Amino acid sequence: MSSKPKILVNLVKKTLERKGIDYEKEINNFGQIQAVKSRIDDKIFSLKEHIKGLVYSLLSKQRIWKSLVPNIKKIDSIFYFYNPEKLISVDPKRLIEKIVEIKCGNMLIKKQILTLKDNIKILKRLHSYIEMKILYMSKDFTLRTIHQVTNIHIFYLQ
Repeated sequence: MSSKPKILVNLVKKTLERKGIDYEKEINNFGQIQAVKSRIDDKIFSLKEHIKGLVYSLLSKQRIWKSLVPNIKKIDSIFYFYNPEKLISVDPKRLIEKIVEIKCGNMLIKKQILTLKDNIKILKRLHSYIEMKILYMSKDFTLRTIHQVTNIHIFYLQ
């Protein structure tokens, strides 16, 4: 039973190779492999990077990611390069129009974009908690220093 998945994977690989598809290159071009490696290396992702991931995941729902790839630069521009303040203040209808215009929407795009502002606000709060936890755990900062800099009382975070 345990060898069946390996056999299936090998068949898929051979089929892709016969069709001239460089599956290793395609996998690496998606960027997920690099993101996983970065997480393993303890990279701290910025709020913009988190928003970018959120937007990409929304846009790729119910559609093939590969069809979005040629429009990535346009998508990044439409979403103001994931500037949270701009995305919170922009009219969601404008974002929807621009995404539909470049044919990168999906069946849920209107609902997704209408909730984007609230999701970004949640991400901002979570990101600030994560930053505070990093400061708390850092050897270079004490709770008193954090309190003096931010005027926020910190309790033990786990």
